[in-house]
Amino acid sequence: MRDNNKIKQTALSDCDLYELRVIGRQIGVHLPTKMKKEELIVKIMAILDGDEEPHIRTTKKGRPPKNYQGIPRKDILVPGIPTNPQHTWLPPSVYNASREDYQIRSQQTGFFMDAISKGKGREQTKVSGLVELHPEGWGYVSGQEENTAIGCYISDAAITKFDLRYADYIEGVATLNTYGTKSFLSDISTLNGQPVSYSRKTNFDKLNVCYPNKRVKLEATDAAFAKQSFVAPSGFGQRCVVYGPEKNVTTTLKQIAVAAAKQGIDVVYIALDKRPEDRFTFDSALNIKLVFRVFSEQSKPQLRAFEMEIERAKRKAEEGADAVVIVDGLMELLHLCDHLIEGDRREILGGMDYSVVTYIRKMLNCARNTTDAGSVTVIGGIATKNTDQLTQIVIHKLHRVANCMIALTAEGEGIESISLLDSENSNPESVLDEDELKKLNAFRREVKSKTEKEAQEIVKKYL
Repeated sequence: MRDNNKIKQTALSDCDLYELRVIGRQIGVHLPTKMKKEELIVKIMAILDGDEEPHIRTTKKGRPPKNYQGIPRKDILVPGIPTNPQHTWLPPSVYNASREDYQIRSQQTGFFMDAISKGKGREQTKVSGLVELHPEGWGYVSGQEENTAIGCYISDAAITKFDLRYADYIEGVATLNTYGTKSFLSDISTLNGQPVSYSRKTNFDKLNVCYPNKRVKLEATDAAFAKQSFVAPSGFGQRCVVYGPEKNVTTTLKQIAVAAAKQGIDVVYIALDKRPEDRFTFDSALNIKLVFRVFSEQSKPQLRAFEMEIERAKRKAEEGADAVVIVDGLMELLHLCDHLIEGDRREILGGMDYSVVTYIRKMLNCARNTTDAGSVTVIGGIATKNTDQLTQIVIHKLHRVANCMIALTAEGEGIESISLLDSENSNPESVLDEDELKKLNAFRREVKSKTEKEAQEIVKKYL
């Protein structure tokens, strides 16, 4: 008898807490989830030896036992534990199965909430959208198209199994719960347009960075960009800041988006903190993906929409594509960040915390050209006023980060109001050939002591 008890106690000690709870539910331990491992072993031993009567459940309250994804039961390893025909999957340390086999099967199944374990016989629906990750490790599918599951849950095991990253575009199947109110991702058919079995090339942050060397010639579709292409040439992977009067900045960004879209470039236009009546003008002028947020929305949803598009551009660059993100309203983005800062503040002129400038610099850092994959181009717009000293400070801070600055004046409309003296590319030799670079250097020397009006006349002979 003592030897038999010793065998039972040794086998139970080898079980983890979850396995002991499954055994406790089978033999009638009252509230096994509220006990520690040592207490649970003592209770199980007492019931098996007949010292205590098993608890008989008289209510359906309480959490039902989970379907365990282990090894099918075989011969009983722990003597005295009765078999239960309701449980077809039980802990391997209770039944005659090795822990190595159990670990192999656990890795194969991934403890993933799939249709085999929990979704069998339940209603399923197609789901597609972008992956949003929670800091605790799980995630959900957002931005779904119509007729798809809303708020589809993604387990942390599924994220690890499929190597999901923030802003990945997935298509798969979601299984609804018993009440049909919530859903969880049960299978994935495509990941970023590729089969699930494909392997990622690399992480965006680990790609080899280089100067923009593939020039974007917007003047090919819009002749108004001839001056800009001459004094401030740009390429894929550029960090560009457009600043000037508000009307000209918005018009210029729209012109860039339309000209780039005509050349087949993947462009996303982000308009933050705008008036709701401006939506019509954006929809009618742009035939590209538009992320429009009005000023009545809270700061967090607007920042989340912005960060989602930046991360989505990274995923496209990892696949070898060239993505362009246009942000209309960098100053509005700064104010949105400033609203979320708590605690001690390190304020700069205008009452804004200094850390919000770091947020913009970090965002511009995502724009880069790579040698072994695609590129991310970020073009941001800042509306300036003559009396706004805070905007001038922000532009000065971003001048060291951006490698292309386009200044606009109040004369003219859109890109035609470009300032030839203040607009520049910090490294024009990377996108220009030798003859074009000589022309640009000659123009810079000639207008060095000239006014803006005189520079507008001189540039005509170089175009």
